[in-house]
Amino acid sequence: PAVKVQSSVWIPACPGNERLVFELGKVLSINDDLKQCRVKADSGPDLTLPMDKVQLTNPRVVPDMTSLYHINDAGILFNLKSRSEQDLPYTNMGSVLVAVNPLHPVPDPEMDPGRSMSVDVPHPFSIAETAFKNMTFSYERRLQHQRQLQ
Repeated sequence: PAVKVQSSVWIPACPGNERLVFELGKVLSINDDLKQCRVKADSGPDLTLPMDKVQLTNPRVVPDMTSLYHINDAGILFNLKSRSEQDLPYTNMGSVLVAVNPLHPVPDPEMDPGRSMSVDVPHPFSIAETAFKNMTFSYERRLQHQRQLQ
């Protein structure tokens, strides 16, 4: 999807926002010939930026970042920050677990005894459970194959 007028976008942080890498803005106009757009930054100023410095925002925060609609630097950082602020320090990126140190204890998820943890829940327990299941399945398949060869 292309950037359009009125799109909500991430732009490089304006001077004075040194604590930020990106900030939100709204596209005011686009000059296709110069490959530039005019953006109203949330911090105030109107800026003219090259199109390659503008990144579309995502409509929601997700537990697995491969399901982000727009996978870009700003979107990934915002997703991680938002989840961390909600005391959700673990986020998946496919089969990779990304952990953001919350700097305080985070309770383990509630689990029913004898039930598997959902693979969709980003947590070290679910990664370990999936690895164990795959290892066990692989071992059982190898045994079946050896029995067939005998």
